[in-house]
Amino acid sequence: MTVGKLCQRGSTYVDETKELPFQKIRASEEDDEYVAVASKRFQETGTIRVKLEVL
Repeated sequence: MTVGKLCQRGSTYVDETKELPFQKIRASEEDDEYVAVASKRFQETGTIRVKLEVL
């Protein structure tokens, strides 16, 4: 399969299913906490101050 054909199939899949053709996995439960914090921060408006050690 060519790269162009792969891109075309991926694009068609996303168009038809409205989902990405990848399985969402996380390495640990700790990742769930990070995702929750990031999601909350993305919903907030304004400047977000983050300490380097928090990342």
